[in-house]
Amino acid sequence: MSRSQQDLPVTPIDATGDLDGVAFKDEASLSTTLRNHPNAASCFVTKVYEHAQGRAPVDVDAAVIASLSKQFDDKGHLFTRPVEVRDDARRRTSFPSFS
Repeated sequence: MSRSQQDLPVTPIDATGDLDGVAFKDEASLSTTLRNHPNAASCFVTKVYEHAQGRAPVDVDAAVIASLSKQFDDKGHLFTRPVEVRDDARRRTSFPSFS
């Protein structure tokens, strides 16, 4: 027998915490904390790059990731449209543009 959501107990979610010593109290302050974290842009860009390439970044990717991270940071942590990036095998992959 299944229960409806109305029958389930309501438990409040504790959205407080800290990220590398910077406290946040809710989702909005977590967002601000992430935006202001010195490693956030490079971490995000690295993960998107890894997904787009279908592999973990290797040493030769460091300059591209650094350039993309700077663009992402300079554009206020926004990306809008995909662009093509070609890896060593000349495979076409989609990657967000930060312009």
